[in-house]
Amino acid sequence: MSLFDLSGRIGLVTGGGTGIGRGIAAALADAGATLIIAGRRQDVAANAAADLSRAQAMTLDVTDRAAIDRTVASIIAQHGRLDILVTCAGTNRRLPTLEYDEASWDAVIDTNLKGAFFCAQSAARMMKPNGWGRIIHVGSVAATLARSRRGRSARRSASGCSTIRTGLRRL
Repeated sequence: MSLFDLSGRIGLVTGGGTGIGRGIAAALADAGATLIIAGRRQDVAANAAADLSRAQAMTLDVTDRAAIDRTVASIIAQHGRLDILVTCAGTNRRLPTLEYDEASWDAVIDTNLKGAFFCAQSAARMMKPNGWGRIIHVGSVAATLARSRRGRSARRSASGCSTIRTGLRRL
């Protein structure tokens, strides 16, 4: 017996081609959801989708807000709705705080924080009229635990997670 049944639900997993995202995609597919696995590398997303039933791959760079909106619109056009969003796309620059340059900082914030926020915003706009939807943000434990080599970026990540949670509760 399945723990829960997602038959007939449409889900989008960003960063679903590898790691935790791929594992989450597999679990959602096992529960019956139809999935869109999205990532910057089409070949990686396609390989993950090929391993699952009811899954397709889409290319998506979550740092491109217009691309996020186009991807969600494409899912709506193809499937009629979007029920589940899992934001699992992420990046990391393992640098000491004093060695972070602006481009590295922007890459992390644009992917991990802004990407998750704007994916959720775009998905929520489509979920709200249907009266149902689930948005799941996956992040690093570094968002809640500051370590001497991660200090500033961990605090920023925690702040971003709090902002996203607060905004989604108000929908």
